[in-house]
Amino acid sequence: MKLFTIAIAVVFYGAWSQTAIQAQDILPFPPAPSASHAGVTIESSTYRKRVEPRRLPADAPNILIILMDDVGNGTPSTYGGEIHTPTLDRIAGLGISYN
Repeated sequence: MKLFTIAIAVVFYGAWSQTAIQAQDILPFPPAPSASHAGVTIESSTYRKRVEPRRLPADAPNILIILMDDVGNGTPSTYGGEIHTPTLDRIAGLGISYN
């Protein structure tokens, strides 16, 4: 009986831990499969441009996360450092920046 109870518990735990993963939950998105075919020779090969599917809604925000740890003297000017980074300054000025 004890073995049966353990077996049932393992089955329920296995079923509970299997969650559905959607493509939107995986970042970066996996690349779309290629439509091209590589043959033995260049004449037998075909090239078709890869069409990336739209995975996000049209109104999805653009989010850029920059994580820096222990940069010392390499801190960009955006965060009070000596390294001149005008593009990062411009991007930070257009959005929200945390220090």
